[in-house]
Amino acid sequence: MSNFSTPFAANTPERRRPNAEEQSLGFPCGPSDRELFNGLIHTYQAEIKSVATEAGVTGSDADYNLLRDSIVALIEAATGGGDPSSYLTEAIAKSRLPFHAEVETADNKLGVQSPGSGIVRVPGGVDFVHRGIVRVSTAQTDLGTSANSTYHLRWTAAGGFVLKSLADPSYNPGALSETATAFDGTYDDLLFARVTTNASNIPTITDLRNAANLLDTVTANATNVQNSGKNFARGDVRLPINWARTPRSRSITMITKNNDGDVNDQDRLIFALGGYGGTQLTDYPVDRYGCNFTQVEDFMTSMRLSGAFGG
Repeated sequence: MSNFSTPFAANTPERRRPNAEEQSLGFPCGPSDRELFNGLIHTYQAEIKSVATEAGVTGSDADYNLLRDSIVALIEAATGGGDPSSYLTEAIAKSRLPFHAEVETADNKLGVQSPGSGIVRVPGGVDFVHRGIVRVSTAQTDLGTSANSTYHLRWTAAGGFVLKSLADPSYNPGALSETATAFDGTYDDLLFARVTTNASNIPTITDLRNAANLLDTVTANATNVQNSGKNFARGDVRLPINWARTPRSRSITMITKNNDGDVNDQDRLIFALGGYGGTQLTDYPVDRYGCNFTQVEDFMTSMRLSGAFGG
């Protein structure tokens, strides 16, 4: 029955809650304690009546659906109604929503630090959103390192923050390069930083950007310019991004100055497998950390390039 309009033993002072021993071991041997029995049954029925009252549902001794009907009524009131089988629970959302994590800071980075030799510190009080629905607030966490090592700082809901060594065969069974896409952050296995240590076990940390949508445009001048103003003039370019995952789209544009001082090639699009006109893109590697390449441009004396990346 579920007519709890008056919860069991509601009008008697002869009821009590279990003490610590009773809570752990249950009723002792011998006759039942009336006050304890009254208190236990009253607690459960009063809790259910509170939900039913909030939902405006009246129970009946003819069925056992008071609690279920009350919960459904509250959900319908909050959502505008509908078949409860279509409701998306948080647990379902965490397993299905195709959203990357987003750190709620200005630069979408945790701000991982090293307070000293052999220690990597995850700061406390930084929020990130997992799967677009669950907000996680970090607690300060210190993790140990070894000398001459490379690590990935990762997070999962089950394991929290851990440092994964690239030398650990259980983490990197294929001995892949640190920049391999296999190590990119995923929906549920997040990548927050790269950590490298020297012979003195001093960590160098590269904080990585985590956001549901990653879009960046970065600009840099060519360095190490050779054959300036001549045929096959060339310069090295470094376009940094530092993301938690490898970009899926990119384009490069450039502005060059020739040996007469004229600016040309305004916003010229550079293609991955070659150039345009007198240009040649000799290499176009891109990974989580950026894009490094050498650009060839006849008669170039200076070069400025911009890269647009999406992920």
